[in-house]
Amino acid sequence: MSSKPENNFIAAVHRKFEDGAKPYFEKMHNPYRGGTWDVWYSGKRRGKRKSTDLWIEYKWLPKIPARETTLILPELSTLQLEWGAARYDEGRNVWVIVGCPEGGVIYQDMAWEEPLPPSVFYSLVRTKQQLAAAIAEFTMP
Repeated sequence: MSSKPENNFIAAVHRKFEDGAKPYFEKMHNPYRGGTWDVWYSGKRRGKRKSTDLWIEYKWLPKIPARETTLILPELSTLQLEWGAARYDEGRNVWVIVGCPEGGVIYQDMAWEEPLPPSVFYSLVRTKQQLAAAIAEFTMP
């Protein structure tokens, strides 16, 4: 998978945040340590002092397979799988979003380890606007 389409997808999702519902976010890149997920989001919960954060690893799927026998599994590296599982075990909020031309699918609670048939994947696709709204709602409910 090329990183350019993935980065374009991330930027497209970020452009869909609505005014007043835009969490703080940082794109992560560490050339000295592999596995760290793509973006960290942080937003202040309304009416509470505690903030919430969310780590998301983005992947790009150029085309949803047509054959049901071709299962879709996010292509996380071993280091990314280990990093995400360790953060999940710490009680942190971690998602994987697989983007595609139609939008994207959010994987939560280690669901990124379970392959999906194309019909199920397609049924879970959300628009970029819906993805941005889900991130904003999670970080700033």
